[in-house]
Amino acid sequence: MLDFSKPLAEGVESIAQGVGEDTYLGTLSEREAYRRYLHHLRAYQDVPLTQALEALTDKKEELIHMSTLFQLFAQRESAYGKARWEAYQRRYPDLAQRILSGQASQHQMMLDYVAVNNLVAQLEYLCTYPEYLQSIQDNRQTMLSFPMFHQDDGFSRRNVCKTADDFGALTPLALELGADGAVVSLFSFPLTDYFLLLILGVAALSFLAERKQGLWSLIYALPKGRLRLGVHRLGILLALSCASVLLLYGSTLLAGFCLYGGLHDLHRPIQSISIFGNLPIPGEIGPFLLQYLCFRMAAASLIAMLLWLVFSLMDNVKYTLLAGSAFLAVEYGLHRFLPQQSVFNLFKYFNVFTYITSSDLYTRYLNINVFSFPWSIRHISELAAVPLAVVLGAGCVLVQAYKRPSQGGHLLERAAYALNRLWDAFFEKLPLWGMELYKILLLQRGAAVVLLVLYLACTSSYIAPVPPSSEQEVYEQQFLARWGGELCADTFLEMERLQADLERTIAQYTQAAEDYDRGALSFSDYTLAAYEGERAQQKLEALHTVRARAAHLQALGAQRHFTPYLLDETPFQGVYGQPAGANQQLRALLAIAAMVLLLGGAMAYEGQSGVIPLLASTPRGRRELLFRKAAAAALLAVTVGGAMYAMETYSFSQNAPPELWGAAVQNLSDLERFPFPCSVRGFVAGLLMFRLLALFSYGLTALALSSFLNRPAPACLLGFAVLVLPSLLYHYIDLDVFRYGAAALPLEGIALLLPTQGGGPLLAWVFVSLWALPLSLWAIAPCTRSMPRTP
Repeated sequence: MLDFSKPLAEGVESIAQGVGEDTYLGTLSEREAYRRYLHHLRAYQDVPLTQALEALTDKKEELIHMSTLFQLFAQRESAYGKARWEAYQRRYPDLAQRILSGQASQHQMMLDYVAVNNLVAQLEYLCTYPEYLQSIQDNRQTMLSFPMFHQDDGFSRRNVCKTADDFGALTPLALELGADGAVVSLFSFPLTDYFLLLILGVAALSFLAERKQGLWSLIYALPKGRLRLGVHRLGILLALSCASVLLLYGSTLLAGFCLYGGLHDLHRPIQSISIFGNLPIPGEIGPFLLQYLCFRMAAASLIAMLLWLVFSLMDNVKYTLLAGSAFLAVEYGLHRFLPQQSVFNLFKYFNVFTYITSSDLYTRYLNINVFSFPWSIRHISELAAVPLAVVLGAGCVLVQAYKRPSQGGHLLERAAYALNRLWDAFFEKLPLWGMELYKILLLQRGAAVVLLVLYLACTSSYIAPVPPSSEQEVYEQQFLARWGGELCADTFLEMERLQADLERTIAQYTQAAEDYDRGALSFSDYTLAAYEGERAQQKLEALHTVRARAAHLQALGAQRHFTPYLLDETPFQGVYGQPAGANQQLRALLAIAAMVLLLGGAMAYEGQSGVIPLLASTPRGRRELLFRKAAAAALLAVTVGGAMYAMETYSFSQNAPPELWGAAVQNLSDLERFPFPCSVRGFVAGLLMFRLLALFSYGLTALALSSFLNRPAPACLLGFAVLVLPSLLYHYIDLDVFRYGAAALPLEGIALLLPTQGGGPLLAWVFVSLWALPLSLWAIAPCTRSMPRTP
């Protein structure tokens, strides 16, 4: 199925149910598939829905037959495949002729199937939607027929009646077929919601800059530094909220229309899009989108003012982020983990995250119990948005106008003072590298990055699916599971016995075909023999492949002096091989980004603090400080790399068979030319150690880049530009010129395998990673002895 939750990806993996008995279609170009989808959509858009569904269902059946014919066409040279091809050719002569003449291609058939299958699913929803509405009315009659609901005047009875009344207004609607991708992508991309939250949080924090700089008392003493300043800031926050919504959601919608089309289908009822089937508001798509963007602006303004109010209530800026994070964590916990119907549902839905993820208000139908009356969460949120915004706006202005600068003595200040004394007593005993970790993790808030890395490591998927592309591969995996382990003479004897049995079955089929041609065999007996012969032929081809692999390993083992093992490589390929390439890329980029965020501002922080002259004048502030920073970078590399790649190794150990661990690594096809004798266990351990070393070298590179700047934020941006951006451009934009600067390549398992097969550029990157350690130390050393640079 096509994925509208994000901009068009490079490929779509699809398993077509019914196409050649759940045939794996492979990775198709989603751009091509969507172009085919639009082609079929335009052809049937003006056709009545039931007629279009019947026609496309027939088209889908035709494509299923076409898939079977393509499979038989590929097998027509075999003894068993020829008869079945001729039988299907007589049954579907037109389709067979299109294949023989070259008018139809298998790739085009796959694209057509994905497109038609999406349209059939879309039309099935449109055609059955009136039945869905009628079932809601029938449900009311059924429920009210029970005495419990008929006599009860509580929430349950009222909820049943309200649901039927709400959806009863949709009965006259005539749904229409159209391109839904743009609207679906707008409502199915939750990352935009959290980008908006980040922008609003940064904007609210920027209003506290005078407190951080010690100017709060001065600004409060000025005539225009209270009420007027608060009103101006409120206006700026409202304008920024509206502009952010237009930028994030407007650009997503515009990009969706450019990619998916549908700009001319805005006159359709909003319920024509399946994700809005539970929205009981009749209306067209265009006005609904306009109303949704306006509500988003009001919700964004409300969130921004709430964050500003929470932040401004704190006297000490040091605790602002702590209080804001705790507030958002509590709100998210209530929104995420409270059940839908409970006595505390007011805290679940009257929640800041209800407005952050407000797309759920329009794609789900839910009434909550408010004093035994059902109220729609969408209706409550819409009605409360404007009054809440007014109250919060007034509160923000009043706090700005009347909250005086901190004079000390608050309970939180006293508790923080006592806690700081304990911290100071602990930090006095820390070694130099411990103080470096304190600066990185606490003063520069690197602990949040570490926690995020740990969360991503625990929730990420490490095993990519490796589906068999043909029935022959299924038999190959069965044989590998049967004979997996150390190769010996008995293994080859079993292969010879099985080969003899399969050849006997094929010979029986050949004799059955001759008997059937002479009329000495019934069609049912011939069909049974043909089926057995077909399976035997596929098993024989799979056996030849496995036997050839076994003979190759035996010869290679004798040449390279290792014990040959016949292994199913699917577990290895799913974690470290080509199918896991996307997982490896993402994990490498996250690890490098984490190291840049942790260490990118470590040297610049000292320049910003103006302590470089002091450090340069002390004996331990030069070379020894440099080595302590390197030690801190090593600990962080072990933490980040260990979290990311130790979980990967654990996933592989849980999925791999026991015999795989002790086998020589040269038994794997990707590592036949690996130059060092070791087991798979040793290779995985060495791979983990090399990744940690590469992350350590990248951390030192980030330190070296940081030493050239006096501000942590620009230093982190420089680190991203050097270590992360080339990898993004190479992997996701396909700019091959950045291949030699993609720092993620050495961290990827598949990239480390390719140099042993002759991949020169990747092999060069391995040496660059190893040489980054002394080069980075050489680059950092002069900076630790230099005088401060002019800001």
